[in-house]
Amino acid sequence: MSQTASNPDTAPELKLWRTALLKLINDAQDHLISTTRNKTDRATFKAAFNDLCACGRMTRRLCRFADYDAEWLSEKFRKYVRDYYGQE
Repeated sequence: MSQTASNPDTAPELKLWRTALLKLINDAQDHLISTTRNKTDRATFKAAFNDLCACGRMTRRLCRFADYDAEWLSEKFRKYVRDYYGQE
């Protein structure tokens, strides 16, 4: 963890970025399991999925501000996807 995590002045900001990162992950997961007919939601879920799998721009930016390793997170998500399809 970086020094920002221990600084009480930046803790709320760190929490905000981590919440945004979690939203990206949840949207990407929803792309796998969603049955929504809403085109806007489907497009959002697909964009999150593609970005997280490719360690794209959104993933890298959110991870940088949330103090996570983007490459590690992307690899873990790709493993999750492989496992998901392996269980079907």
